[in-house]
Amino acid sequence: MARPALHDLRNAADAADVLASLKRLKNDVVGHDQRKEEAIRDGVVRVLVDILEGETSGGGIQLGGSVHPEGGVHLGGGIRLGGFEERTGWSTENEVRVQAVQVVASLAHGGLSFVRPIVAGGVLPALLSAFSPRTVPPRLLLETLRALSVIAEALVTDAQPAEQRPLLASLTGLLYSRQTVECFAEILGQRSSSKVIEEQMVLTMGIFSLTLTHSNTLAQCQDALLKGRVLDLLASRLAAIVSSRGHTFNPLEEEQMEDLMPLHPNSFLPHLLEAIAAIVQCSMYKTLRLLYSPDLNQVFPVITTTQPSTTTFAEGPPIPNNAIDLLLPKLQAVQSKTEHSFSKAFPALGSFAQESTRMPHLDSAVQPSVRTISSEEFGSSLIGWLIHVARTSGALDRLATLWLLTHLVHATDQNVQDFWAEPSRNRDRTLALLVVPLLVRMIEDAGSTKTITDRDANRRIKERAPLALATLIQDSPALQKAAVDAKAIDLLTSMLKKSFDPYPLTAPRLWSPAPRGDAAGAREDEILGPVGLSDQALHMLNSRAAALRALAAIAQKDDAHRKIVLERGVMACVVDSLMPYEEDPVKGNPNFVIVAALKLATALSRSVSILRTSLFDGGITEPVFKLMKHPSFEVQLAATDVVTNLALQFSPMREQLISFGILDILCEHARSASAEMCFSSLWALKHLICTAPNDFKIPVFTKLGPHWLLNAMRGAVPPPPPRSRMATPNAQGQQVDLLNMDDAMDDAPLSPEGDIGNAPLAPDVAKWLRHIRDEELNPVRRAQRDDVRIQWQALEVVRNLITEPGKPQHEMIDHVLQEMGAEALFAVLLSKLRPRNGATAQGKRPAPSAGRASGVGGAFPEDDASREVLTSAMFVVIHIANGLPKHRHLLLEQEALLACIPPLFKHPDRNVRAACCWLVHNVLWMEDAADAGPVRERAHVLRGMGFERDVRDAAAKDVDLDVRERAKGCVEVFGR
Repeated sequence: MARPALHDLRNAADAADVLASLKRLKNDVVGHDQRKEEAIRDGVVRVLVDILEGETSGGGIQLGGSVHPEGGVHLGGGIRLGGFEERTGWSTENEVRVQAVQVVASLAHGGLSFVRPIVAGGVLPALLSAFSPRTVPPRLLLETLRALSVIAEALVTDAQPAEQRPLLASLTGLLYSRQTVECFAEILGQRSSSKVIEEQMVLTMGIFSLTLTHSNTLAQCQDALLKGRVLDLLASRLAAIVSSRGHTFNPLEEEQMEDLMPLHPNSFLPHLLEAIAAIVQCSMYKTLRLLYSPDLNQVFPVITTTQPSTTTFAEGPPIPNNAIDLLLPKLQAVQSKTEHSFSKAFPALGSFAQESTRMPHLDSAVQPSVRTISSEEFGSSLIGWLIHVARTSGALDRLATLWLLTHLVHATDQNVQDFWAEPSRNRDRTLALLVVPLLVRMIEDAGSTKTITDRDANRRIKERAPLALATLIQDSPALQKAAVDAKAIDLLTSMLKKSFDPYPLTAPRLWSPAPRGDAAGAREDEILGPVGLSDQALHMLNSRAAALRALAAIAQKDDAHRKIVLERGVMACVVDSLMPYEEDPVKGNPNFVIVAALKLATALSRSVSILRTSLFDGGITEPVFKLMKHPSFEVQLAATDVVTNLALQFSPMREQLISFGILDILCEHARSASAEMCFSSLWALKHLICTAPNDFKIPVFTKLGPHWLLNAMRGAVPPPPPRSRMATPNAQGQQVDLLNMDDAMDDAPLSPEGDIGNAPLAPDVAKWLRHIRDEELNPVRRAQRDDVRIQWQALEVVRNLITEPGKPQHEMIDHVLQEMGAEALFAVLLSKLRPRNGATAQGKRPAPSAGRASGVGGAFPEDDASREVLTSAMFVVIHIANGLPKHRHLLLEQEALLACIPPLFKHPDRNVRAACCWLVHNVLWMEDAADAGPVRERAHVLRGMGFERDVRDAAAKDVDLDVRERAKGCVEVFGR
């Protein structure tokens, strides 16, 4: 029983009794949940906190050093711990603290319900009060890390939404405070190679992986680790491992080898890779900071301009450009842009012998390339090295390697740097042949007990490998096709269906003769928390969500892939995955499963045939509509994305959604403080009003509010100076807090001289990294980007309000002009069409390569969203010109607006140039014979502004056939 040991601990006569009581208490509760529960209800947490904090009225214990003269721990019986031994080496206080930490860890092993009183009682600050390897003995620090790891493992089993997990938020808040991060850096910076130190590092990296993956403050935690140089320390240890294997891009000098961290066993590598992946995930800037980390950049220099090999097969075996090329199979580079397919006979996982003189033909319609793909084409040979490690490692080591690899590829594939000589095709070819089959094979092997006998490893692979596959193939049709060719759909649909097999929802509790219940007036540290999910239930839900995410990624682009997914009978699984816990605590799903199911529903609903058949027959409309009112913002947002596709004019579910009352919900969400929710809701409203009658459009227009819509189109976040810290209203008229920018931006300052960390960088590289950091972390720029996207959708809503030709269009144009005010509306349109000086075209950002050519057409918007704003504004003007003659004359009165159009005939986007021709066509449209004179007047006005000259140039010289044909029609109208 735990009670006698706890009683003895409270009434111990000396330190030896305290130590003996702690050992007896530990032995009583280990592996016995009933005794743990009894000890919690009897107040063991407060006793343990007193021991760990060393609380007295006069001071406290200093472990491993001198003790305050009045220091010690008072335990109710009048006993003070302190002064029993010489404070050299291992002391009684150290042993007492170790035993107390072990008791905490044993209690935490009981699961989520036991962790609640531990956290509520203040154990975490007490554990972290002695956490520095400079002052804490290694064994004590090791036990503290073990206890923190067990607590973190228990907290991540909570299936509640991240915003409803205060215990995990409390843990991450303490772990990633400045003081604790400094201790983490000291732990990882130790140069000893002893087993205890290695285990400390492994536990530290495991804590990073657990807490960062499940934190709802991921960016802040990552920034804290970056600021504390933790990422650089991890990168340095990775560089040491690479160097020890002789896989460096360039051989290192002996002095350089000595400066690297000491070596570690092979079992250290997967923990290291997972920790790095956790820190750099979802961030381009942090990924680039990893690649440019001093030691790692020395081992794998970042290549900003790749020069392809000129060695031909006819000349003999290709000559590798670096050591990494020797480790990978030789793959033919893409020669022609007409080459799209991969040879199914190509030995994806096999390496060609050196004496091979020619590689298999990849496409009979394309001549084979004269060179092979080099690891340099990934920008950093680190990616090529990770591919090699994945191909030569076991199950969990391979999983950790591919987990980091997918995050690196996903982050660097954001058009921020020319990492590949052939922008994406060589990269896709390498990943399609060497990485995607590996991930699919891992999923297949995890489903076979003959291949992987370790249950925990099997579960981990099932939960993580599909997520890695989804991250890797997202937005890449070539990689999605490679996954389909590898039979990934069959494996994932099978996994999804098995996740609905019956399983125990919670861990069984042992029978107790004593009634369970909390005493009246009990403190929080004496009350057990809710019982968490059983290990099997949590695994089933995680694997369900992973399978749904992977299937959504596969079905993202290709209609044929969507049909294959549905042919495997997953529609019922998708609908069942949309049921929340609130409706059915047994069959319901946590939010992360619901969001994954909504992602798959969004991907499937992009197909017109599936939208009209399988989704309608599967009854997906009502579950999705209910989730629009779900308390979780993340679920609401994902449901809104599905509604955007279900609301299309050819969808049979559109009328059903309208009858449910979707209009009021979307209008309410459009006014949300969240830019993402506003953007998605406006997009869905745009689809709802398309082709709708005026008696439906006008209520939508009224509910949104003409002035709110005008403000959203206008854009309330002006282009800020780079370091502006003023609070500005967003498109919803709400204030954006910009006063705390330093906390987000000063994670690792880049000096004007071009230093990052302790490694000098070229000034242009440092400037470029500073630009990437500013783009990613600067709240002003984020608010500006969000505002531009909202402007685009607000303009699209107005465009669809007045888009249908005929009498309804004329009435709607009059209504919009009257409610918004013609002067205000044309002023907004003018602001969107006016050229922007100093912008760059083609969406290119500054790059570190000095030889990179700058974009042309600098007067035009620089990114996709800005170009869409321009196009939408053009079509609003076009639809106004498609109204009655009075509307065309009103438009001609806007001289400043029309003066912005002729330069757009030279715009790099063909859609903008075609829109210019449409505008001329509509302005010169003749309603009837009585309109002939006004048409000539309008033609005269346009001719005087240079429209005829630009139209004739477009008809003769434009590179796009559609633009030329439309321009020729306008030339004929001018010739009347």
